[in-house]
Amino acid sequence: DLSVTWNAAAVGGRHLGVMVNAYNLFNTTNLDPESVTRFQGSPSFGEAVRALPKRQIELGVQIR
Repeated sequence: DLSVTWNAAAVGGRHLGVMVNAYNLFNTTNLDPESVTRFQGSPSFGEAVRALPKRQIELGVQIR
């Protein structure tokens, strides 16, 4: 995960803030621990059957 924030003075005494948040920045596969098969009779016993979300990026702007 990575978070970058930038603040600057804008026109008229207002302030401008810009933020960028990136989750799973390198886009690696993260298996969902809640999806592990717990039924012993299943051929996929002990394996994760779902992955968590891929890379996500948030952008935000704040004017104060």
